[in-house]
Amino acid sequence: MKKVTIATLLIVVLLSLWNYFYYYDGRLFIPSVDNKSVCIASVDDKAIYVHDGDELSELTIKGVRVGMSKPGYFATEEVVSKEEFIEWFEQIDALGANVILIDRVGTAGFYAALYEYNSSNPTPLYLIQQIAFDDYFVNSPYSANDTKLRDAFLKNCKQTIDSVHGRRKAQTKGGLFPQYYRYDVSDWVIGYILGGEWESALVSYTNHTGGQQAQYDGRYLCTQGAGNFEIFLAEMGDSLISYEESKYGRQTPVSFSNWTMTDPLIFAEDINMYFSKAEGIDVEHIIAKDSFIAGQFASYMVNTAYPDFCRYMDIHEENTYLQYLSMLVEHHNMPVVVNGFGFSTSRGMSAYDPLMERNAGGMTEQQQGEALIATYEDILQSGCVGGIINCWQDEWYKSTWNTVAMTDENSNAYWLDVQTCDQQYGLLAFDPGEYESVCYVDGVPDEWSDDDIVCRQDEWEMSVKYDEAYIYLLMKNPEYRLGDKTIYVPIDTTPKSGSRTSPDYDVSMTRNADFLIVIDGEEGSALYVQDRYDIINALYYKEVSSQNFFSKEYPLTDTDEFSPINMLRQEELFYEKTDLLNDSSAKSITIHEFNSYNPLHFRIRDSYETGKLRYGNANPNSEEYCSQADFCSSDGVIEIRLPWGLLNFEDPTKMLVHDDYYECLGVEPLAIDSIYVGIGDGTQEIGMQRVALNPLGKNPKYHERKKASYEILRKYWNK
Repeated sequence: MKKVTIATLLIVVLLSLWNYFYYYDGRLFIPSVDNKSVCIASVDDKAIYVHDGDELSELTIKGVRVGMSKPGYFATEEVVSKEEFIEWFEQIDALGANVILIDRVGTAGFYAALYEYNSSNPTPLYLIQQIAFDDYFVNSPYSANDTKLRDAFLKNCKQTIDSVHGRRKAQTKGGLFPQYYRYDVSDWVIGYILGGEWESALVSYTNHTGGQQAQYDGRYLCTQGAGNFEIFLAEMGDSLISYEESKYGRQTPVSFSNWTMTDPLIFAEDINMYFSKAEGIDVEHIIAKDSFIAGQFASYMVNTAYPDFCRYMDIHEENTYLQYLSMLVEHHNMPVVVNGFGFSTSRGMSAYDPLMERNAGGMTEQQQGEALIATYEDILQSGCVGGIINCWQDEWYKSTWNTVAMTDENSNAYWLDVQTCDQQYGLLAFDPGEYESVCYVDGVPDEWSDDDIVCRQDEWEMSVKYDEAYIYLLMKNPEYRLGDKTIYVPIDTTPKSGSRTSPDYDVSMTRNADFLIVIDGEEGSALYVQDRYDIINALYYKEVSSQNFFSKEYPLTDTDEFSPINMLRQEELFYEKTDLLNDSSAKSITIHEFNSYNPLHFRIRDSYETGKLRYGNANPNSEEYCSQADFCSSDGVIEIRLPWGLLNFEDPTKMLVHDDYYECLGVEPLAIDSIYVGIGDGTQEIGMQRVALNPLGKNPKYHERKKASYEILRKYWNK
């Protein structure tokens, strides 16, 4: 018995030592390589190359960022299966892409899928692995010189290297058993990108506290003329390179993430001040030594719509995006990759580009595809070595600055807010419904049944459905033809406010209504909101009107004023302060004219009418498909879909709407279990009937669909 115990303990000790040296220390099974095979990819001053033995192939990057999430889960919940990743890789390969990027450590299933897919394909998908920087430290009181920040980032670097090489054991969140990374995908890794969208404040704080540090001189990287933050990056990069080569005998090209708010370019001081562009990062100050044979490339996240100062660089330049990229390429003595450009097919818009019409949101899927091609051509024309699209799939969990105050971020992943721009940047859509949507707004009422009918009035029959994205309305009247006369559809959501009349539209209802749909032909239809329930005026009155919030009179709870529904977007107007104080009709100016005006200035936010209803066919199976369509009509039929966010729902998974803004002094949730709807032409009082609402819950039904933009880009990248 004693011998058995000793033998057992010995086995446990040996396994523990093997586990330590294999997964953590790395001294077991280090590959024997020479300088010809130490690199899978390498870099010179203008190109990235892929190695195949002694052969070098120049790589023009056609990339797509792949996220780790799907509906019903947040980014860190790690739920996409290996089989799902393989299916996505097949579609991305067919798209014509040759590179995928992930912006944090992937799941073990991701690397297993990539290994299996690439092992059986003659033309593999290469991987650029980004190494995340904890948002806590980006927005914390620490500088990059702080030990806690540096240790946390270095830990991320080492875990990423081990994950890529298939030698990592990670504890799963809430799991009893560890997650093993056993698949070595390093043969297809062509670059590491360290960091993300650095905050100017962090860079500036690091550079200007603690005194100027001595320049760094490491084994693989050194610095010349670098600021403290660039020295920090050089140290982290050198540590990463050392760790990978000492543990795995491999070198991989390295890049330090950058973006427009911390680029090294010099702009006019007023533009820097206006956009809070306080500090730059210049990776030309980080120099690769001869020992680092893989080399260094520059990467920039450059979207066309944000930050919008790119539009204001040269009043005589029509394509300032191309101009900006060309300036970056000219500045660098290394290849430049655009890491993250894309366009959202969301209904809501967060930024407006009047010059190039490459907006953030508000694009049809057709426009998304065309804009991606135009932007990619700008990238190549500028001299960049390629670009990476953001992103492969829609990401329901995301928030956007102009809707974040209106929804509950803790529930975003469980429903699709088409008003939120950042949720629909993907080429792959997740449409509500397990196999198909409960309704396609195309003027054909085949999906509807008698069970959906909620009210009848005069010759009208009205039906209601809903899913994870919309409330759908079907209105039938055999005698009706769109444009014959104006039709009114009142909607009551909250018991706190509303009106039974609207003099502007000469309509009355049997109960208070918070919203009023006006159907007036293909061009004149819109959703209006009762003034008391207008969130833009309640929360952003000063920004949109340039007047003091406390100077306004609060709308009464039963006011009969109904107004257009507006939404903030990032296209500001500039005013000269002295003129505005003296003249309420002061001229608005753009930043191009800014320098000729008094520097004492302020701005007002631009808003646009998001309640305007767009006519079209919203059925993706139709040749006339328009992803931005809100309503469609055929003889005797009107179909409408209304986003939950447009009706002031904070969280439809719990059926929470916004409470009274003035009573609560902001956005607070109010639980409801029903809404009331009605229909009429204004000739008599409109009766409103109850529609019961059940919370959507946290298990959304959805199905995948490649957007029209996918096919447009596929033809371009494969020609």
